[in-house]
Amino acid sequence: MIKPALLIEDFSALGQISLIGALSVLQAMGITTASLPATILSSQTEGFGQPAVLDTEQWIQASLRHWQAQDIEPSGVLIGYLGQCTLAEQLGSWLEQQNLTDCLKIVDPVMGDQGRLYPGFDHDYVEAVKKLCRHADLITPNWTELCFLAGLPYSLPTAETLIQGIDQLKAAGINATVIVTGVHLNGQIGCCWRQDEQTGFKPQPQISRQHHDYQHGNDEGQNLQNGSASHQTLQGRDDWHHNQPLNFCGNDVQAGHFYGTGDIFSALLYGRLLQGWSLETAVENATDAMELAIQQTAPLPDNERRFGLRLDHLIHYVSKHKRSDFNEKICNG
Repeated sequence: MIKPALLIEDFSALGQISLIGALSVLQAMGITTASLPATILSSQTEGFGQPAVLDTEQWIQASLRHWQAQDIEPSGVLIGYLGQCTLAEQLGSWLEQQNLTDCLKIVDPVMGDQGRLYPGFDHDYVEAVKKLCRHADLITPNWTELCFLAGLPYSLPTAETLIQGIDQLKAAGINATVIVTGVHLNGQIGCCWRQDEQTGFKPQPQISRQHHDYQHGNDEGQNLQNGSASHQTLQGRDDWHHNQPLNFCGNDVQAGHFYGTGDIFSALLYGRLLQGWSLETAVENATDAMELAIQQTAPLPDNERRFGLRLDHLIHYVSKHKRSDFNEKICNG
């Protein structure tokens, strides 16, 4: 029986932002999808003035009941921008009530950037998202969001503060793998995660990737990469945290604002993990695909970028690396 990959995030009627972009990515991977728009917007919230908004909270609850009555079970759940405390609380209760032990659960706790919460969000929303994250196998906060979730003062991230933030999440009952996005290191921007971290999600059959033929590049929130990519280990002090390093995967920073990058990265990572790729290689593949989208979008003026990343080069790349193709590569050496 088909188990669709469930996406729950905002739907923007213009361009390829949020849910539209994420669905395009997963379908290019050959993954059957189900989607629940957390809210319906006439446009994204940046660059087009105040959008018209349609609330979908009651419809989401009715849809979940309908699917349950039809024995529709998800292979995974990716939750992105929600915008409402009550919806975050309801989805947390739904995840707790369901028997989703074989289901990959990812939360992208979209709530802020550059040291500030997005307009309309407050401490109550942070707490609601924090509770939701306790049900996740993996979360993808940017550095600002990690600080808010962990209760840390905002500052430039270091290896020590990144690990401190991750430890604070564990202490708060968030046992998910943490991929911190939007981290700057040596003139690059990318994501960090603990070197010994795995998702704990083991799809069947499990596929382990041994290839390292990708460039690595990632974003979160906005200004991103171009040029030569790198994958390196970020160390702290010699006596720091038992010498456990962080992995860093990123590309050179490129000036400008790129909209919807976090949504696309989370979808890429979600799809590859559902296909059985290891955490490291899923991140590598996702960041490589992101670089293609950034390079294609970079020449556009900002009034065109606001419609979201150009995705056709990314989609072409993603579609060449479906699970069946990868199985064939392994079998043929």
